[in-house]
Parts: sequence; structure tokens; C-alpha cells
Amino acid sequence: MECLIVFAKAPVAGQVKTRLAATVPLLPEEACALYEAFLNDVLQCAANSRADKVFLHYTPASAAQQMAGIAQKYFAAGRLVMMPQGEGTFAERIAASFATAEKMGATRLVMIGSDSPHLQSEILDAAFITLHGNVAALGPSGEGGLYLIGLRDDIRPDWKKVFGGGAELVNLCREIVRLGGIVNVLEELTDVDVATDLVTLAALVETMSLAERRGEFPHCTADALKRLKLTIGRSGGTRDKVLTRDG
Repeated sequence: MECLIVFAKAPVAGQVKTRLAATVPLLPEEACALYEAFLNDVLQCAANSRADKVFLHYTPASAAQQMAGIAQKYFAAGRLVMMPQGEGTFAERIAASFATAEKMGATRLVMIGSDSPHLQSEILDAAFITLHGNVAALGPSGEGGLYLIGLRDDIRPDWKKVFGGGAELVNLCREIVRLGGIVNVLEELTDVDVATDLVTLAALVETMSLAERRGEFPHCTADALKRLKLTIGRSGGTRDKVLTRDG
């Protein structure tokens, strides 16, 4: 069974996109609204993928009703499985998510987060196709991070080593090679955490709109950016790009 895991936080002001709000002129409530738009676009992408099951692993556990209200509209009955991430460190929760999906019958697993709203289902499908061989799929994001992890159920990395320091992309690649796997590196995508990431995303979304790309256009994110009236400018006459607010 092909299983897609969406690893996500519930949109609660002051608890999501805190690094972003600290580097962009956004109130905590506005950063939360932007994150919720990201989550909606990622879930739509997940629904468009070839995955047999989509597991939404969320935190905190108390957000079950809120997350169901966001997610269920995108999926046919029986395709979406929702459950809290549980306790523990980030590495422990990642490990538990993969283990839970395997116990429920998943043999090829792809995990994504909720910070790349421009993700396309064709990338998810390419990852699943990769997993039919003795190959893992990794989606690199900025600063050596990951927006996608694709593994077969017989490849079980030491997640503490992956997230214990350094570049997660390199760490996970080393673990997969150690376990006898082959790595397919997918195209790089922006994972939005800080101001420079949002500059990249805002420019890309506007370009996609001008180019009239409507197949899997991140509508929710585009609408949120428009409501926030964020504009890309230059910092003090330099070539450094920054986000400012109109009006």
C-alpha cells in the first residue's frame, strides 16, 4: 500500500510560524492565517496524489476537531486517516509516524510537511514510483533540510542521527546508504520558515499566477498573501530583497 503522511501542526496563533513572524512584518494571527493557507494547499496536493491512504499526523492532540474541519473536505470517505503525533522529540514523533503507517499496512511511505504550499502532486507520484525499486526519495529544501522523505517499509533509519545535528538531508542520505538503499534526489523546493523563504514563495506564486498556471496553483496561499498586502522590495538600496506591507 502506498501511504502519504502529512506531518503538521494545527494552526494556532503564536504556535506556528513563530520564526517567520519574527522576521516579517506579520502579527501572530496573520502568520497563523498564512500557515493555515499553506496547510490547505498541501492537503489539496495530497488529495491529488496517487497515494492509497493519506495519514494526517497532527499536533497537539487536542486539535482533532479543528484539523478534521480543515482536512476532511479534500478526501473521499475512507482515504484519510487522522491521528495525533503523540509525545516525544521531533525525531521520536517522526519514527512513530512511519511505524504506525507500517503497522496499518503501508509498504511504500512518503512523508511531507505543511510548509511547501507550491508542492505538486506529480512530485509525490514520482516519489512513490521511485519506491518500487530499492530506492529512497529525498526532497531537499533550503539549508540542507527536507520537504519530502520517501522510504520503503524495510528501510528504517536511525532518526536520532538524522535530526541530531547538521544537515538533515545529508544525515538521512548517509543512513539510507548504510542500510543498503539507493537515493533519488528530487527537485528542490522552498520550505517556508523565515523571511527569505517567504520572499521566494511570494515571487513564485505571483509568477505562477501571471503565467496562468492553474493546474495545481496554491490558491489558498495566493489569496492569503494578497490579503496581507505583502510586497517584495529592496533593503536600503542593496540587492537584498525584503517583504514590506502596502497600506
